[in-house]
Amino acid sequence: MSLSRKWLMLLALAGIPLLFTGLWQGFAELSVACYGVLIALAWFDWLRVAPRQSLSIEREAEERYLLQSESEILLRVENKGSVPITLEIKDTPPAHWKTDHLEEGYRFTIAPHTRRTLSYRVTPNERGDTAFGAIYVRQQGVLGLVTRQWSLPAPVEVRVYPNLFKDATLELTAHRGRLQMAGVRAMRIQGVGREFESLRDYQQDDELRRIDWKATARRGKRISRQYETERSQNLFLLFDVGRTIVADIDGVPKLDYALNAGLLLAYVALQSEDRVGAVVFSDKVHSFLPPRRGNTQLELLHKSLYNIRATFQETDYRTARTELQARWRKRSLVICFTDLWDSESSRYTIEEISALRAQHFVIAVSLLDTNLLRASAQIVTTPEEAYQKAAAVQVLEERAQALELLKLRGVFVIDTPAEKLSAALIQRYLEIKERILL
Repeated sequence: MSLSRKWLMLLALAGIPLLFTGLWQGFAELSVACYGVLIALAWFDWLRVAPRQSLSIEREAEERYLLQSESEILLRVENKGSVPITLEIKDTPPAHWKTDHLEEGYRFTIAPHTRRTLSYRVTPNERGDTAFGAIYVRQQGVLGLVTRQWSLPAPVEVRVYPNLFKDATLELTAHRGRLQMAGVRAMRIQGVGREFESLRDYQQDDELRRIDWKATARRGKRISRQYETERSQNLFLLFDVGRTIVADIDGVPKLDYALNAGLLLAYVALQSEDRVGAVVFSDKVHSFLPPRRGNTQLELLHKSLYNIRATFQETDYRTARTELQARWRKRSLVICFTDLWDSESSRYTIEEISALRAQHFVIAVSLLDTNLLRASAQIVTTPEEAYQKAAAVQVLEERAQALELLKLRGVFVIDTPAEKLSAALIQRYLEIKERILL
């Protein structure tokens, strides 16, 4: 039992007569009588507090949430008793989530045999597993003199998945081998594959070998052959979660950018009936998911990747390469998400990524830090800014040299600002599909 502020204020008022006992001794007896009445009323109020069994409180929350996507949480309260109940309720959403939940909780009175629904909104700002905590309740007596405080254990474990479509300008539609993306140059998935599909009017970017000269002569205008792109190819996503990927870019972890781009590409590839798998590694291989087709595989990719974390371990590319060669021998498109600093410190990484070319078509994806770009392009007005600019320029030059070494060894390289990574990666995938480079 806890005494309310109301009771404490009355207690203070009851002591006022004591200030005048010098004028009349009866003031002391009056104060004592008031104290007795207040204690009796508090005891009566405590006895009248509705039992816990009179209240039913349930939280309605999903098991899965999307990163940076706002959702609604519901608290359903029912008064099963025969008297009104005045109470305060405070929920405990995951500590790192953004929420409009009131810090002091919600105070209201609920009538007998009625239900009430409270709601607040949350926005997860970190991937992975997390949980809601207990629901804290404070009931008030009918006179408002005492309160009963208790907690309802209501742990709910939830998963926060990468939000692939959080950018409203990026919308995907995959249908019969065609992909349209807002924010990405429209590009046909039909390519120079082995299976003839149909004839169509010549388009400006068509290769000359596509032109059907007989059909052109018959129709009096240039006609191109259209081929269906080869399907059921293998795509492997390799996620380096070592120390080179630990940093943030404008408050967003590099790994989150890589995951979003990789999973979005997986979605597109699976819609194109390709097989997609994934390897997560740092100083060891953390997970290995063999390539498969279908929507089930996309769900498995989400479950395999949503909770991975970058570590400060030195990445062992040889272990990852050996694991891939031992468990998957078919030629595949291998996309390695990593970051390079300079040609010297990245020499081992360059050698191991290049070694994958013996069996696979390899793309190295490196995240370009926009902070470095801004620093290298800034107008210098102070010595400190001059130093920052010089350092940024040097880092970018050394990084470019490392990426150039990869290119010289036959590895395709995507080096783009993080916020443009998804579009650039899917564009390159479509080019590979169209040209049958794999």
